Amino acid sequence: MAKIKKRKLSWQASQSSQVVGYKLYWSDNGAVNYESKAELIGNRTELILPDDVKSFEPADAPIEIGVTAVDEVGNESDMLTMKAPFQFRAPEAPMALKLDSLRDNADEVAAKKSKAAVVVGKSGNIDFINPDNLDKILWSN
Repeated sequence: MAKIKKRKLSWQASQSSQVVGYKLYWSDNGAVNYESKAELIGNRTELILPDDVKSFEPADAPIEIGVTAVDEVGNESDMLTMKAPFQFRAPEAPMALKLDSLRDNADEVAAKKSKAAVVVGKSGNIDFINPDNLDKILWSN
């Protein structure tokens, strides 16, 4: 699962005594309006997106966000809006991760621990040598 950078969205509470909560709207395809995707969010004046709004759908493009105050019968205030110049989707993951061995002295150490070492020369000849003499051999490609 990709890691999505979270954003804190906050606003000042309405001063109206009629307000029983707020409604969050969002749009990723133009200006946000009362027909946009939305969710009632209660009396909160601060949200962490995308975590705090379960129906919030991450977008591939910048989004526009709106908040309204809601009264007890569902009437809504004018919408406070802002453009959010960030995305809520992670980029595509890199591909073809692989791990290759590098030639180092691990071969020498392993050979010294054995009772004999095998050396293959460039010509393809195979020689068996005493591991005590490995320090005198130069590794070459």
